[in-house]
Amino acid sequence: MDVDVPGGRVGLPGTVARVALEAAMIALLVWQFSGVSDPGSQVQVLDPGLGLAWKVLLIGTLVAGAVTALAAWRVGRWTSGLSVIDVLVTATGALVAVYLLIQDRLIVSDLSERLSEVFGGTIDLTISNDLLAALVIVIAVWEIADRLRGHRRDPAKV
Repeated sequence: MDVDVPGGRVGLPGTVARVALEAAMIALLVWQFSGVSDPGSQVQVLDPGLGLAWKVLLIGTLVAGAVTALAAWRVGRWTSGLSVIDVLVTATGALVAVYLLIQDRLIVSDLSERLSEVFGGTIDLTISNDLLAALVIVIAVWEIADRLRGHRRDPAKV
């Protein structure tokens, strides 16, 4: 997601975009985990009964990703240490999400019914948690490869 300037320099637009995306995801998770305010017009997708430790891990990895991106921008480039931290943060978030998806603990079990109630009619949204977990893995691998590729191109890496 980062738009790095050739030569390893971290650009402000890429940093702003990443931090904004992370902030939006944090807001979405907080809203979903706290329970939607109007079940008649809003859809509860994530299980608000998920344990606090899991919620903190998921939200914490997003916060850590934003902080790491800001640190790289402040330093002016992705150092080895910042790259490793970013890779670990991404991997941790993905592992937690995949574990919860495989355990059938992240998404509410009656999602199709909730969608039908809010939008009317019969909505059958049967999405395999395994498919969602695979998608999370693909995105995480992409992000990690992008970070490592960007770091490898940096001639000033430390």
